[in-house]
Amino acid sequence: MLALDPNHPLVPQMVQYSLGDQGSRLWRDSHSAGQLAYGLWHYGQKFESESPDFSAQIQLNSQQLWQHKFAGRSDKAVSKRFPVSDLYKLADPKATVPFAFNKTGTGRLYYTATLSYAPSGAASQKARDEGIEVRREILLGDGATPAPKSLQRGEVYLVRLTVVTPKPVFQFMLQDLLPASVEIVQTGFATESSSYDRFLRKKRSESRSGYWWMARAPQYEYRDDRFLATQEYLSPGIHEFYYFARANVRGTVAHPAARAFAMYEPEVFGRTASGTARVR
Repeated sequence: MLALDPNHPLVPQMVQYSLGDQGSRLWRDSHSAGQLAYGLWHYGQKFESESPDFSAQIQLNSQQLWQHKFAGRSDKAVSKRFPVSDLYKLADPKATVPFAFNKTGTGRLYYTATLSYAPSGAASQKARDEGIEVRREILLGDGATPAPKSLQRGEVYLVRLTVVTPKPVFQFMLQDLLPASVEIVQTGFATESSSYDRFLRKKRSESRSGYWWMARAPQYEYRDDRFLATQEYLSPGIHEFYYFARANVRGTVAHPAARAFAMYEPEVFGRTASGTARVR
């Protein structure tokens, strides 16, 4: 990539991922490690051989938000937060305006920009695909029959989350918030049927390729209010995640959207639509 197009915007991301890899893919043998080390050395010689000495600016709508001076070598990161109210002073929230990082001087500027927000509690969310598609289904215990619209109090249901991604996702996270009337079944507890645990183990083994160089298996968390699945590397394709839930309280409550995203690339995400859960 350095020989073909050294200024391609993906080159720094390739360097960042290569340095953060823990050996499961890129550094697995001496030949691969040697080639990668040479490529990183070549990158350093081209872009980082001189000591940094530059001023970086953040601009919104051609107006300066912030400026910082970088001088000398350091691995310290500099961060700055802006409340949305300050951004509204510089641009109409309904308009599309430029947001830019600029620098003057010698050195290479690395940056990440994220926008943190939360929808209004009364607002319903529609399904959205920003690089990841997420689907959620509630099934009966047999794992094949869709559950009725009204769940039966005391019954156990299977939740299937389907994630579709056309590209690899690094540091993947899937989060499904539970309705207030439902709780997760801890299948490893002695008080629960062992058939639930066997079912989940079977499904997880079917999703593994078995090749030694692939990333680690997903890690699962069963919390009071949500189901979480994390994975270092999610390959392109269709992936399914399962958990069991028990309906506990009668009534109709909100069912938040399930969401999947890349932890360090929050602009890559997807979610289901929000809805309601009815228990009778």
